[in-house]
Amino acid sequence: RKSHALLAEADGSVYAYAASGEVRVVNLKNLKRAVSGSGSGSAAAKEQFSVLRCMPEPAFPVKSLALSVSGRFAALVGEAGVCVVEIPTRLASGGGEAGERISAVARSVGEPFFFAHPGVRVVLVRWHPFSSGDSHLCVLTSDNVLRMWNVAPAAGPSALEREEQAFALSPAASLARSYASAISASASAVVSFDFGAHPDRWRSSWDVLCVYYLLSNGDLYHVCPVMPRKALLPVRAVEALAEAAEAAKLEQPSSAMYYHQRLWLAELQRSAEYGDDDDDDGDGDGDGDGDGDGRLAVYSAPPSFLRQPAVQGPFVVLPQLDDNYTDATALLCVPGAPLVVVIAFATGTLHACVMLDAAEAAWEGSSVGGGGGGGEAVRLAEAKLLLARLDGDAAFAAGAEALPQLHFYERLD
Repeated sequence: RKSHALLAEADGSVYAYAASGEVRVVNLKNLKRAVSGSGSGSAAAKEQFSVLRCMPEPAFPVKSLALSVSGRFAALVGEAGVCVVEIPTRLASGGGEAGERISAVARSVGEPFFFAHPGVRVVLVRWHPFSSGDSHLCVLTSDNVLRMWNVAPAAGPSALEREEQAFALSPAASLARSYASAISASASAVVSFDFGAHPDRWRSSWDVLCVYYLLSNGDLYHVCPVMPRKALLPVRAVEALAEAAEAAKLEQPSSAMYYHQRLWLAELQRSAEYGDDDDDDGDGDGDGDGDGDGRLAVYSAPPSFLRQPAVQGPFVVLPQLDDNYTDATALLCVPGAPLVVVIAFATGTLHACVMLDAAEAAWEGSSVGGGGGGGEAVRLAEAKLLLARLDGDAAFAAGAEALPQLHFYERLD
């Protein structure tokens, strides 16, 4: 039985979907102040929420509620559709009065698509963390396609009817044939995805534009770059990517992947519109150490003179786990250096993956490092093994180089 994620938090306010198109909102500071001052405890707490009335009411049962990064928008998600509501500024800032009822327009996302494809269901919805207007909604559907919509009112009604971009996430046939065992249709269903970075926590790597996704059999893939038409990105991250691509030209001059990266990044940098720095410590990496450049800029996605971003993976589990190829259910990326990817299984087991090598952007027709298979993208290692053996162990380092797909999962159950 699936649990429903009907609770979300943004900027100190908790949003809970109740029923019949109602979202109840309570600001935690206001709640604490009311409870402390009244002396009546739980009785006072029951009266401290505002009600956001979504009109029209969603035409489908709502299974989850997803807030954009800044809390500007809320997505009401069901298996049969998605609708979005712009949160009134006063309510989002915690200024709503207890008992107040506010109406807001609920707009359907992709309604023509879902009407024409009644068998396709919504699997998961997340907001792109680097959308310049905090308005790009990414919707994973059961046809293994990740669709991105710009839900900003300024984009017009047509933006809600047709997606801005779409990314096919099905494993490539060539990759499936390289597997020791064939991947069945049910096993190749994409069940979850997440972004490799967050505005509050990022490093100068392709993870800022990388989407990691999970198949039901536990296999991990990624696709990069996945970028809105307009994205608010750390300037230093883009500069570092351009520098790395230029350096790779000397090491691998024949690499189609790095050639495409240089083209793409050159177009990206030419589109920059510089904005204000909103990083607290001024370094842009969200870790408070002040060792970076916190400038931000709005970048326009380069025109599609390149092919679609390539599917990269799968990452083979070595040694094979007893509960591998069972029902994987969820994926969570913990940004940092290195990136940690946590995978949940229906058995209740969690596996933590530590990414040793940063992701690379690659397009159809190119491959990571200029080599052959798309499954040689990154290596991962169990955290304990990483700490115990990577420091000066030449034998292990040589073995890792011989196994470019190597990764382990650390059991946390």
